[in-house]
Amino acid sequence: MNTHPLETFTRQVGAAVTRRTSLLTLGGAVLTAAAAHPGVSGAKKKSGNTCKRKSTERCNRNKTQCASSVTTFCNGDASCIAKLTPCCDECFSNEFLVCFRSKE
Repeated sequence: MNTHPLETFTRQVGAAVTRRTSLLTLGGAVLTAAAAHPGVSGAKKKSGNTCKRKSTERCNRNKTQCASSVTTFCNGDASCIAKLTPCCDECFSNEFLVCFRSKE
């Protein structure tokens, strides 16, 4: 029979490498990759309540924006500003609207 050089080469390479050798090589590569990137497997949970902290930060930002909006809404009228500014202490829109409606 007529054999091609590539066919002969693949048979020789296939005979030299066993399944066990291939699996050991693959396992070594996986262990090396895991050791090289410990941050992926060693993730730590942040301490503290980040949701509550973010909500508080958002509330503080909204208070400053609310105060400037009240000033614009009242056109500089001091009594209007004094009446509506306490509503800015409410962090959520529903509570703010209830406060706003009670001050009208």
